[in-house]
Amino acid sequence: MYVCVIWKIAKAPIGGMLFALEEVSSFWQPGLTWRAFFAATVSNLVLQLLLGCARGTCGSFSKNSLIDFQTSGSSLGTFGYKDLGFFLLIGVVGGIVGTLFNTINVRILRFRKSFIKSKLPKFLEIIPVSLLTSFLILAVPLLFGCRDDSVVQQKCDEDPSNSSPCGNLLKFGRFTCKEGYYNPAASLLFGKSETIISALYHQSSRHWFPLSQVFTCLAVYYVLILLACGTAPPAGLFIPLIFTGAALGHGMGQMYDQMFGASLDISVYALLGSAATLGGVTRMTISLTAIMVEITNDIYYLMPVMIVVMISKWIGDRFNKALYDSHVELKEIPYLEPKLPSWVPTYISAHDIMNPNVVCLPAVCSLRVLLTVINDNTKQHGAFPVLQGPDVLPKELTKNRNKYTQRSGTFAGMVLRWHIMILLQNRHYGTPEKLLKFARKNILTQAQMSDRSRKYKMHVSVEELGLKEHELDMIFIDLSPYTFLSPITVSPHTPINIVYNIFRGLAMRHLICLDENDKIAGVITCHELIRSNMREAVKRVHTQFDKADDVNEIFEQRLKFLKLYDTELTSTGNKWLSPLSYFLSQSISRRKQSNEDEIFRPLISDD
Repeated sequence: MYVCVIWKIAKAPIGGMLFALEEVSSFWQPGLTWRAFFAATVSNLVLQLLLGCARGTCGSFSKNSLIDFQTSGSSLGTFGYKDLGFFLLIGVVGGIVGTLFNTINVRILRFRKSFIKSKLPKFLEIIPVSLLTSFLILAVPLLFGCRDDSVVQQKCDEDPSNSSPCGNLLKFGRFTCKEGYYNPAASLLFGKSETIISALYHQSSRHWFPLSQVFTCLAVYYVLILLACGTAPPAGLFIPLIFTGAALGHGMGQMYDQMFGASLDISVYALLGSAATLGGVTRMTISLTAIMVEITNDIYYLMPVMIVVMISKWIGDRFNKALYDSHVELKEIPYLEPKLPSWVPTYISAHDIMNPNVVCLPAVCSLRVLLTVINDNTKQHGAFPVLQGPDVLPKELTKNRNKYTQRSGTFAGMVLRWHIMILLQNRHYGTPEKLLKFARKNILTQAQMSDRSRKYKMHVSVEELGLKEHELDMIFIDLSPYTFLSPITVSPHTPINIVYNIFRGLAMRHLICLDENDKIAGVITCHELIRSNMREAVKRVHTQFDKADDVNEIFEQRLKFLKLYDTELTSTGNKWLSPLSYFLSQSISRRKQSNEDEIFRPLISDD
């Protein structure tokens, strides 16, 4: 989806694919690469066909990128070592602007999350934001006078198309000006973002926009983006941030030209300003560089773009997180970061974060139990643990069907929801006597299950099965042939860093915790590993320490398991999974020198 969105708004398919790889995927596999490339290709074809029809040439493809310099790189000037210092300055300023944007935006979103929750306040919030936006866009151009449009008109005569940057500049810049004049501030604020970006990136824009009006419109647009981002109407940030950065770079380029004489065209600095601002907000590197090069059709300035993107990312990382990462955390989206947060204590184990209330199914399950679990909207899991034991055999189910609990049997494996739905839709159930006589040849193969998985539903009713309510307790389904017998499991004492690395590295959705008797102690999903839930788990552990009579004994038990895992993993050479022997020695020495409160209360920051 993100690949198609980036292509739609920026016409950068390869950059969109890199964006999905770099920013919004917890796990990437080769199959996703060609799927993303296919999505970008299809969206490319569809959009270009539609653009051709919009121009009255249906069936032909557009050759223009979103933003085109309309000239070769050499005619815009060549850069040398003396320009690198100014490139660094653009990167620093863009990083600061992006960092400030992230900080203010996150605080506004936290306020909205706390006080603007229902639909009516969200709707009413749009009214003052819209009124303020309209007022500023109308009032700011009135602060500036009109300018002679002869310079712009000369360029328009060379390209009379109304869709060209100069044509749209005059179209939106007329405002209150008489014929032959235009208002640059009105052009910047009234026009479409894509049109104004093209004008700022145009090689003739040096004389189109005065410095004071560029910075004034930049400040107004910056404030309006901050207010609009996060309101109920869906809106993107990519194009507005490109415009903000282009105005910033355009203004800085004019100042540099006035003081030292720029060797490059002002439009190049506008491009670098956009790259720096986006880098300070998103902290992307590879994908952002590819996007900026793709949307401008100019490879010559790849090196300056890389420089400003890297500098702005470094500046931003010194102060806060990327905007997308902050939004993911605020919305509590189950997205796992590449590394376990540094504030999580090493002595936290799987037992501290797991969910002990596990929805399990017996190996041979009654349809009533199965339908209750499947149709429960609070249990929309993709897989369920399967238990086996003396009280879940077919011959015992009739008299023990109401005594089934999570602890009724030992862990046998996992069964997928869509496998269960396929079995139900294909009537693979019956009475206990029928199940005992069920022929092996009637069992669906993996290929058959995969082929039929395309048509399965999330829910199924009794009527769809052709059964009556009183029959559900007498009919059972055997899940054993379709149970995955060797899922990855961990002990409740497994250190948190090992759990995190296993879960994220293997792209897991469920991680079962088994005790020493192979009974299910709990389950860990992506939901348990997000920052807010781990923070609560750490607080619960510290509360246990506060209430314990002998804290040293509890801590020694935790260190014993940490030392055990450390020894086993180090002996196999997997030191990257080790819970760090350094922590053991340091924690013991600290305990001898400090009181217990200082040991068990590590700083838990919001970063």
